[in-house]
Amino acid sequence: MENTRPTKEITTTGGHKVVYKTYLTGREANEIQKVMLKNVTMELKGKEPSVSGFNGASIAELSDKTIELMVVSVDGSATNVLDALLDLPNKDYLEAKEMIDKEIAEKKN
Repeated sequence: MENTRPTKEITTTGGHKVVYKTYLTGREANEIQKVMLKNVTMELKGKEPSVSGFNGASIAELSDKTIELMVVSVDGSATNVLDALLDLPNKDYLEAKEMIDKEIAEKKN
């Protein structure tokens, strides 16, 4: 079943057009959560919970997965959107990423 969700478009300061979905599906949110938790171990030590195994690289991996799931196209191309966005000048990448992160955050509230 193809999901035809609403999209938004941002044109970055550098003139790059990024089209992204306006929300994640539950399935997509689970995919992101899997990335976030895949190296985490939780256990009880007495009555206190203990979390270990969190890796800082997981943050970048989490961001990449979010982009893969949210971005529809970069400059009109739907091919390899993660690489296309990462290959933009950092300022343009950060502008697009900020809008995508904001969209997700608004839907959680």
